[in-house]
Amino acid sequence: VVKWMFFSGEPITAQEALSFGFLNKLVPADGLTERTMEMARIIASRAPLVVHLLKKQVLSICSAPALTPEVFEELHEKRRKSWSSHDMEEGV
Repeated sequence: VVKWMFFSGEPITAQEALSFGFLNKLVPADGLTERTMEMARIIASRAPLVVHLLKKQVLSICSAPALTPEVFEELHEKRRKSWSSHDMEEGV
């Protein structure tokens, strides 16, 4: 799904994002603050050391290894070419 979104540039709906697992829950705009506070209260009620540990674990697991300088330069050069291309004009 992510590759399709990148390559096609087509947006997805909130409902699709939920069904793909990108979202945990859909909340109406007028209920967002209430739901956010509810989630914060739940997390705050948990053991602080465990929450800190879990946060660190998730961040560690989700962080990708650093790009090598060669890969970074290759990607940056491709971005530069795309930014000045007809494709960019068409996309914007």
